[in-house]
Amino acid sequence: MGVYWTSADVVLQTGCYACFVLNATTATRIPITWHRKGIAKNKGAREMAKLKELDLNLDVSLIPEKAIDGFLLKEPTDEQKKEYQKDLKAWAAVPEASRGERPELEKVYMTGAEFIADVLGQSLNQAHPSGNVQLLRRTKEILAELKGAIDSDTKPGVVLLKPEDFAYLQSAFDKSDKWVNNPNNAIVLCAVADLLGTAKDIEL
Repeated sequence: MGVYWTSADVVLQTGCYACFVLNATTATRIPITWHRKGIAKNKGAREMAKLKELDLNLDVSLIPEKAIDGFLLKEPTDEQKKEYQKDLKAWAAVPEASRGERPELEKVYMTGAEFIADVLGQSLNQAHPSGNVQLLRRTKEILAELKGAIDSDTKPGVVLLKPEDFAYLQSAFDKSDKWVNNPNNAIVLCAVADLLGTAKDIEL
């Protein structure tokens, strides 16, 4: 018997995986459907799906306070930039003697899970800066898994990956060597390495 998974594109469109176990005797596929809001298993399936569970929720308090903006500050959206320009224009129209404080662009920060996903995405790009369409598809699917975990309502930031995909991600992180060598990066990237080491083997 073998386990066959749908692509991550299906996850993005439906919110669930369709996992099939092939019965070699009857040549039929027994479905095991994994929903993001719970697990459903077909009683006829005789093989458990083995996965790696990784909690992406990094404790961001380990980042030095002065470095938080550099690591966690999100790029402003176009909408935020437009609102800021409006506020700035209105502020400038007020006579200087009557002006309050100059408006500032609202700061929005990444969560620990979003930051980890961003670092792992950078690792994949560093380890595999170019490749064929199969490699690009694999990168796309892994990044979709990370994003799906961040957006999850049940276990936010906890991702389930096929063992081979987790090994690919771990290898990419280990191979990535374009990081700037400074104390803050050392603190953060060592924390990412430690977090990857906490991945657990599970069966569904």
